[in-house]
Amino acid sequence: MDKLEQFLTRAEAVLARIEGMLPPAEPDIDWESAVAFRWRKRQGRGFLQPVTAISHIALTSIVRKG
Repeated sequence: MDKLEQFLTRAEAVLARIEGMLPPAEPDIDWESAVAFRWRKRQGRGFLQPVTAISHIALTSIVRKG
């Protein structure tokens, strides 16, 4: 085995150990599962979380009058 093959073998072993320490990947986003999504951050990683229950608010309730 030449030096390049040795290096690649060691690099693959190191990457496998590092990948074992990482949190699992977030699942793909199902855009049909919700009408709204919120940005969440966990362990330094961000992801979109579906909002399953929303309150319907009339636009007149949030627009400042006068």
